[in-house]
Amino acid sequence: MLCKKCGCLLSDDATICKECGQKISSEDSKNFSSSYLSEGASSNLSASFEDPTEKKYADMERKSRMIRRIVLIVIAVVILIAVLVYFLLFASYKTPLRRYVTGRETSGGSRYSKIVPNEFLDKIEEDYDMSRPEIRKCLDSYFNTAKSKIEEDYGAGVNFNYEVKSDSEITDENRIQQLEDEFSDTYDVKVDISKAIMVNIVLKTEGSEKSTTEQNTLTFVKIGMKWYCMDAMEIIKYACEYSGYNLW
Repeated sequence: MLCKKCGCLLSDDATICKECGQKISSEDSKNFSSSYLSEGASSNLSASFEDPTEKKYADMERKSRMIRRIVLIVIAVVILIAVLVYFLLFASYKTPLRRYVTGRETSGGSRYSKIVPNEFLDKIEEDYDMSRPEIRKCLDSYFNTAKSKIEEDYGAGVNFNYEVKSDSEITDENRIQQLEDEFSDTYDVKVDISKAIMVNIVLKTEGSEKSTTEQNTLTFVKIGMKWYCMDAMEIIKYACEYSGYNLW
């Protein structure tokens, strides 16, 4: 039976509550229990003994919420790393510089087509009646021919290595305007250059019999969110202009 004062669970023959000291009769206990249960005490009492099934689903829900939080955190970290990698590797002139040098070694026409503006490639397609795949194939042929001629002097296994000695950003607005005019006058392409950098590199050409080093100054411009190499544009135009004339 239950204590009518504090609700403590008592034995059937209890005469006093062991918790609060209230004197209890069997009649009082009976009346108290009926009233207490009618007010929902039974549900409160049973709730204290947790249902294993409910506990199981509650644990599953907690684990599910935890997993969702972990997944969201991981996604946020991956996005942050991707943004940092992009700005460190791609949002600078270093990637087009690497492709400019390695493209010569690997006959990488596709590498060169990625470091020039699309507007320029559109103009090349129009001027020389070539598709993009044909432009890349033409560049591959040009680089293969050039590499074969170099191997005649340097020996087999020619490779190119470079080191950046210095770079300087062009901040003079008149000079940037001159570069934009060069796009227009030389390639008939209108662009809006937001940044420009002159990069001095030492290029080493090495074969099995001979090796030399030379200094080169390359011009990189930022159009929109990407950097491009103006020197690569000159090579692409030359290769496409004299394609098929055996002038390489």
